[in-house]
Amino acid sequence: MADPDDNHHLHDVRAAIKRLPTAANIGDCQKREDEAKFELTKRVTKPGLTDKDYHDILTRFAQENLDQRSLWLHAKPSKTGSGKRPKAQRIMMSCAECMRHTVELGLLTIRYKTMRALVDHILQALPDPSGSGYIDPLVPGYIKCLRLVLQHPPHVEHLPVKESSATMKFCLEAFTALAPETQPPGATKRYATPAMTPDPSGEAPARREGASSQRNASSSHAAVDDLLGTYSPHAERATD
Repeated sequence: MADPDDNHHLHDVRAAIKRLPTAANIGDCQKREDEAKFELTKRVTKPGLTDKDYHDILTRFAQENLDQRSLWLHAKPSKTGSGKRPKAQRIMMSCAECMRHTVELGLLTIRYKTMRALVDHILQALPDPSGSGYIDPLVPGYIKCLRLVLQHPPHVEHLPVKESSATMKFCLEAFTALAPETQPPGATKRYATPAMTPDPSGEAPARREGASSQRNASSSHAAVDDLLGTYSPHAERATD
């Protein structure tokens, strides 16, 4: 996304965004995320945000995620939950969630150029450069952003056919890659999308693979539901 212009009335929002990377632990990161969301929500109602403001905010979150993405990709995995990689992961998850919150607040205000810049950023930043999958910490928030944008008819209608087709292809590829092979026990429909087929073995994934695998499967399942939510209206536009 392009560099934002200077908008002084966004001072508190910008300050909250700058504080996100300073979080020392999970609790602190959640606190910073809540602060950023609070400032965003407050600014929406008084004096209100323009498309230019939303572009500014989304650009700042996107740039922070690109910086943390680079750290996450080059840092060594940690078994203790400390170090550069876990910290970058926490910050990316919070920034992506704040971007989702921003898009939700500004869905009726954001115009074509901002929407297009956001979609382009997601399509470029979400895949792992190794070609082996996706940047896991960005998946939940970024897929939700795509769902919000692509379920809003005016945004879909303004996408050129070429970009619309490329976006649909991306969503379908992500769906294929992220769809878990089994459905978590007791899972129900989310966002009015079909529940996935239960595991034929009847054995809970958590018992076979541990709590970490269960969390990953739940995250993937939520992302798949969001991708399913983007498909119907977007597919219609791509085939016009």
